Amino acid sequence: SSISPKLRSKSKAKLLEYLQDVFSDEEVANLLEAYGKNSEPCRAAIYKLVTFLPVETLPELTESSLKQLGTLSPDSTPSEFGPLLECVFTWGQQDGLVTVVAETLAE
Repeated sequence: SSISPKLRSKSKAKLLEYLQDVFSDEEVANLLEAYGKNSEPCRAAIYKLVTFLPVETLPELTESSLKQLGTLSPDSTPSEFGPLLECVFTWGQQDGLVTVVAETLAE
């Protein structure tokens, strides 16, 4: 589960600020490009790491995770969609997931 509530405490403000600086949307995108592009385990590890951050820290990644779920092929493996689903659920973005599923089914 997310450590977001603990990071919001006053005593952890500097840590949250640091994590938001280090794990910005841009930096996570760079990590995914450099290490996760050709490696399922690396991609899964990066997504696992970012699930611990507050959703508002990574707005672009949140949106792209939902989009990626909508574009996966029906024969995708659990290792392809599992980390994305974990992010979506940890970040409380189930409504977005329902929208993606509905749009995909409508196509």
